[in-house]
Amino acid sequence: MFSLIIFVVFLSACRAENDALESFKKLSELNEKWLQATSIPEAAMILQHPPYSYHSNELAPNLNISEFPLMENETEISTTPEGRIKSCSDDLVQILYNLKSDWARQMIDSDGKISSGLLRGGLIWPGHFEECNSVYAPKDDEGHGDFHGKYCLTSWTMNLGGQYSKLPLSVGLCVPDSCKESELKTAGRNVIHILERYPFLKNYKSFLTLKEVTCKLKDKELDIGSIIYVVFVSCFVILVLVGSAVSVLHNLKKQRTISIPYSEQQNIQVSEENSDLSEASSIIFKQKSYDSCHDKNSLIQSPELGVSAIQKKSDYSIAKKILLCFSAIENGKKILNTKTSEDQLRSIQGIRFLSLTWVILGHTYISSISIIGNRIDVLKEMDSVPFQVLLQAPFSVDSFFLLGGFLLSYLFLKEADRKNGKINWLKFYVHRYWRLTPAYMVVVFFYIFVFKYVGSGPFWDDKHCDAAHGDWWKYMLYINNFIPINKMCLGWSWYLANDMQFYFISPLFLYPLWRWPPIGFSILFSILIATWTTTGILSYTYDLIPMFVGVTKATDFDAYSTKMWDSFDLIYDKPYCRIAPYIIGVFLGFILYKLKQRKNFMTWTQQILGWSIAAFCSLSVVFGLYHVDMSKTTALFYNSLCRSAFSIGLAWIILICETGHGGFIAKFLSWKIFSPLSRLVYCAYLTHPILIHGYYLAYPSALHFTEYIMITNFMGFVFMAFGIAFMLSLVFESPLMNLEKLLLKNKSR
Repeated sequence: MFSLIIFVVFLSACRAENDALESFKKLSELNEKWLQATSIPEAAMILQHPPYSYHSNELAPNLNISEFPLMENETEISTTPEGRIKSCSDDLVQILYNLKSDWARQMIDSDGKISSGLLRGGLIWPGHFEECNSVYAPKDDEGHGDFHGKYCLTSWTMNLGGQYSKLPLSVGLCVPDSCKESELKTAGRNVIHILERYPFLKNYKSFLTLKEVTCKLKDKELDIGSIIYVVFVSCFVILVLVGSAVSVLHNLKKQRTISIPYSEQQNIQVSEENSDLSEASSIIFKQKSYDSCHDKNSLIQSPELGVSAIQKKSDYSIAKKILLCFSAIENGKKILNTKTSEDQLRSIQGIRFLSLTWVILGHTYISSISIIGNRIDVLKEMDSVPFQVLLQAPFSVDSFFLLGGFLLSYLFLKEADRKNGKINWLKFYVHRYWRLTPAYMVVVFFYIFVFKYVGSGPFWDDKHCDAAHGDWWKYMLYINNFIPINKMCLGWSWYLANDMQFYFISPLFLYPLWRWPPIGFSILFSILIATWTTTGILSYTYDLIPMFVGVTKATDFDAYSTKMWDSFDLIYDKPYCRIAPYIIGVFLGFILYKLKQRKNFMTWTQQILGWSIAAFCSLSVVFGLYHVDMSKTTALFYNSLCRSAFSIGLAWIILICETGHGGFIAKFLSWKIFSPLSRLVYCAYLTHPILIHGYYLAYPSALHFTEYIMITNFMGFVFMAFGIAFMLSLVFESPLMNLEKLLLKNKSR
């Protein structure tokens, strides 16, 4: 609206002659006639006379401009050195009187303007962020000016009626830095009120509504929390550099003093590591299959990166052993190792990696919605069968829950047999917490305290997660899935909270499953029935829709968004609604534990029947809702059973691959390249949303959606996510796991 008024004045100025005085007279005449003709007396009076309140009494004693303010209740009014009042409205009108100057034209040029593609949903007009911030209005002879440009993004709701209502509109404005957000809100609403005096707009008062004004910061200073974080990370980086240097010097010395061939040294080192698995992992780790599924659960866990053989020399000082735990050279070798053994659960590696790529694919599309400038094209693309793979990407997380329950039960039952049920439960919990939490908290603190400083732009949130500074302890205790989604800083971390909560209660059904299988099965079935019932009741009571279902037919996007996020808060991220895939994984682990490495025992008929059931269960929930009218009853059954159905299909794939019936599928999932990648999945899951969010938030303009652009972005995100994960694992994850082993080994002595 500011741009509209300034643009009209600018056109008038362009018609004036070269003489500055004559141009001003004609400009005033044109503006006066135009404004008076449109019956806007407030604006006519403001522009008819010099705009500054401290001039009004001198030049127009009979006119009190304060009676016709463009802004009411300006929050901050400063004074010039001469003692004159200087405010946001004064500086705004100063732009009108300097339209021939470069700085004023630059401010107008950097404003957001109506662009092509409105009928395609082009309702994002950000303008030019950097051009606005580079503006400086010099002080004139009368002391006016002396302000910088400040970029603000205004959010509106546009009600077109008919097929679409309450559409989001974003417009960038370049305003003087004396203006505050609250002042601009008032001004925007007043401008709408003025424009509604047009006869043809009287019946469309709800056509445009100003929702929010967000002004971007030019200079951002680190707060105490971010400074502490940077210092903490720097200390770890220094330790890694020192540890790597110690490792290099040791290897050089060893090459000069030992004549054993390098390949034999490696074999010795590997055998020593395999024989030195810590007692802290006694529940599940002393398995030959550990390198592929070591941490019985979650997403991905990377294998235990044990201390190297050089750390096991008793003649090394404790300081040297600690530094060697941080060696990027030794840890890097273990992460990138592709060696596998025949008795490993190798198909898990491929499933783990592919599941994460599905997660990244979904986030690549979903995270871009807020900046896409052709949203109608997106809605048309979404209304297709292939796009259901993206709309149902949330099922990718259920594959991680399934893997977590499967690995936990399979390895626990084997270890319980070996130790006759004598489990050290303290180590069972402590090792798990130590395994996941350090890298997790590094990411949490970065995203809460530091992320807002790493970028800028029209869509960048300069106050990112400021309101969540006090919630860091909830992430540390893994209860963050009970934070409402609109207040949850790390929205994707709900999975980690659920997974840890499932692990915490797992002894309630694991030990009975080993000691008294009928009782264990009764507990597991009771949990399944309870979670199905609870999800169904919540779904029906609150009329909850499955995530992203029906979005292409929505006419009120605000109402649809509210309903979808209600579904997230009530059932999507709650453990009592998401435990079913985990329990199905426990059943699968028990089955493979009882089979005891049996291979190729199914007939072709059994295999065909199993594939048919598995395909129906998984594919029906992914593609089955295409063009289906979702009633409350349909939603009840779908929300209750869809994740269990999908998990059954995936459980079948794991079963046939690990029993010798998988064929080319088993060979593909066991591909050696998946071995190092699967070790990085945990860190990649933690960091990839930050990478994606940062990329889109730093975008300088609206994003034009095409499948080619999105797939290209997806491939780049996958590559960079695993690269960042590798660095995170080298600096934090691997060294701390090595320290745990070193500590427990010294205690055992």
